[in-house]
Amino acid sequence: ADGAVCAGAGCAEGAGAVIGLGRPGAGACSDGAAPQTPPECVSAGVAHVATEADDVTAAAPLTTSAAAAAEAAAAMAEATTVVSEPMARTANEREGGGGSSDPGAAGASVERASRIASGTPPEGKPATKRRRKSTGIRELQSILKDSVAMPPPMSSRSRRPSGSSDGLLRSPQSPASKCGEAARATPSVSPEKQATLRQSGKDVSPTKQGTSQRAARVPRQPAPPQRTRRAEMAEEAKKLRAEREEQRRLDAEAYAQERRRQRELRFEAACAKEREWIHGMRECPTFYPTEEEFKDPMAYICKIREEGQKYGIAKVVPPYVSTIAGADVLRRKGFTFTTKVMPLKMSRGAGKDRVLFKHSEREYSVDEYEELANQFMVQRYGSAGALPARQVEYEYWKEMLKDGAGGLLIEYGSDIEGTAFADATSGEQLAASSWNLATLPTLPGSLLSAIYGTIPGVTVPMMYMGMLFSTFAWHVEDHNLYSVNYHHIGAPKVWYGVPASAADDFEHVVRTKVYTDLNRSRQDGCLGEMSGDELNEIHGKTTMFSPRLLVEAGVPCYRAVQQPGEYMFTFPRGYHGGFSTGFNCGEAVNFAMADWLGLGMDSVRRYRKMQRLPLFPHEEVVVHEAIQVDQVWQAEDRARAQGEADAHAKDTNDGGSADATPCGDQHQPMDANAGEQPVAEVPPKVAYSHDEAVHVAASFVAILRNSNALRASAVASGAQHSPLPELAVSAPCSRCKHLCYLGIVVAEKIDDPICLWCDRAAQNEDIGTRCVLFRPETARFEAIAKRLEKRPDVATSLKSLAHTWRVSEAGALGDINAPANGDSSGSDAPFEWATIPNTPQ
Repeated sequence: ADGAVCAGAGCAEGAGAVIGLGRPGAGACSDGAAPQTPPECVSAGVAHVATEADDVTAAAPLTTSAAAAAEAAAAMAEATTVVSEPMARTANEREGGGGSSDPGAAGASVERASRIASGTPPEGKPATKRRRKSTGIRELQSILKDSVAMPPPMSSRSRRPSGSSDGLLRSPQSPASKCGEAARATPSVSPEKQATLRQSGKDVSPTKQGTSQRAARVPRQPAPPQRTRRAEMAEEAKKLRAEREEQRRLDAEAYAQERRRQRELRFEAACAKEREWIHGMRECPTFYPTEEEFKDPMAYICKIREEGQKYGIAKVVPPYVSTIAGADVLRRKGFTFTTKVMPLKMSRGAGKDRVLFKHSEREYSVDEYEELANQFMVQRYGSAGALPARQVEYEYWKEMLKDGAGGLLIEYGSDIEGTAFADATSGEQLAASSWNLATLPTLPGSLLSAIYGTIPGVTVPMMYMGMLFSTFAWHVEDHNLYSVNYHHIGAPKVWYGVPASAADDFEHVVRTKVYTDLNRSRQDGCLGEMSGDELNEIHGKTTMFSPRLLVEAGVPCYRAVQQPGEYMFTFPRGYHGGFSTGFNCGEAVNFAMADWLGLGMDSVRRYRKMQRLPLFPHEEVVVHEAIQVDQVWQAEDRARAQGEADAHAKDTNDGGSADATPCGDQHQPMDANAGEQPVAEVPPKVAYSHDEAVHVAASFVAILRNSNALRASAVASGAQHSPLPELAVSAPCSRCKHLCYLGIVVAEKIDDPICLWCDRAAQNEDIGTRCVLFRPETARFEAIAKRLEKRPDVATSLKSLAHTWRVSEAGALGDINAPANGDSSGSDAPFEWATIPNTPQ
């Protein structure tokens, strides 16, 4: 294919040897091997000569190197040796002896062929710069004619017949013809040049434009810049940084995954603990009154009080239920309300973990709120139907353990003034009974009947509209009062209660386990009772934590599930809390009984410690009830004395003498008008027992002793003392917010009045001239107290009340922060009433 003597496929078929001339590098194959004459060509006795076109006017100069010339001479010599005699003999036999067989001629032919191949001019002729290819080919043909019979050369432009049978002429489709065409189409590029071109990236593939056209060159690509050592080091550092970042990312993901796994394990363990205490929680007692017992609420509460106080809460199932649904009553009234938005999370006291309830801006009707509650129920459980309370209880504390991570916000309609009971004139049995919460607080036997005016939630009911997980947090009632809650409609409520006897233990758990942030600044740690901040926090009804903490601390805690149509009672200073299991509607109200007075006194002290304004003056309630008790006891004493006198007079008339009368002249015959005093002889009705009356009397005596001692202390320190007829309404203290009923103190350098307790604490301050203003009825109150304290049962009860009020029997005031295990005065001397002079000016 490159023009050398070739042993190609055409030669293998008997076409003969192909000799290419007139190009640099002729006589050598493309792979650099020496040309070979195949045996088939030798046996055929035919020489195949490839010629260039006759009309080519100029050929490439035959300027080959000495090595190329030597290779060409060797090739021709070998070719001559191979084809000289056999071909000549074959030709003679075929032509009948034609052709020369002279060895000399053959040698001359070889010499001439070698000279022509090497580009050496004949002797006697100067060498020319350019020779025509056709001349060289003719000379070579004339030389070969001496030894081989050949047909005349054919021009490359002339068409070769496709069907020629001549051995020297091949059709274009024959292998020999293809070999010649490939030779003509191959550019004259030496193997060394091809190797150099390959190394430089140039294209050395053959072209189809003939031997005179060079191969197309590929543009040389610029060599990549050499990288310095600094660049290599920077690249390595970049790779190391990327590897470290990737490793850190993988480590962070692994750490986060491990933390999630550990958190899930802790969460599952906590849920298991919650299930344990829920399953083991004891139920509070449930009472079922008869219709006869149900007629008088106060009498029935007195009956169950002793048992209910052991649990802090109690449930009462009435013998009949309302025939008019509370929701229908509210719809007819056009009842609307706003809600509070509460996050469902555990309370941690102050700081970022404090639970705060925000008021929503939207106003709901009963139907709109029920729709909202049902949508939330469907979203959680796929149905708005009621679920078992135990199942919802598990879900509630499981959600609370997420501590707000669940992101649940509950809308709770609490402290809404109103009632869902039907009007008493409607004929509905429950609404017309004394168990209607609109009338229960002012029934005979409830001490709140002494309060002038109405107090929402205390003397008049408040409504509570709940939904799934709506929470009423741990708290005690205002002033440590009783409370009663009636469930009108909807899903059940779950209640938890702690008795008053364990209230101090409950508060210790709150201080040590819940209000950890509030106790960090306390020097005494968590000893003693709650601080003012802690009391304010739990009084805000935003503290909710698992009863498990109480159970683990050994604090008694009990559970109840309130169904629609049932009453729940809480007892004084009994902590309670709970939640709703779905949409429901209820209402609640407070009331007070005689046994509450002692705990009510303690609530007054706590309100002063919190600097919180009480809802009503506690002294007013005590004075009002004590006056009634005194009237009853005086009437009983007069009736008893009159009975004794009548019995003695009868004995005297039967056989005795007038001198035997023990009372002598003290008992004069009653005039005609003696019977005109039936009111004084008939005692007023009191709806509590004798022991409760003693408790009321002792509370009254303690209050009057305190007032007398404080006023005497103020006058002794230079304060003036004057009655104030205008002091008909209790005035709040500007410092501790105590509602002053018996007396107040005004000072020259203080804008607003202060109470007697704060005046005692401020005696060392420069507040200018002071004046104690007291009620004009104070003298009568003190006279009653002096009479009551002479009763042995009242004197005995005073000793227990002195502990409650942190005031000794002598009437000295103790510190509001004094420990609860005794009074602070340390004096057991009998109390002596002070005579305090008045200064009207």
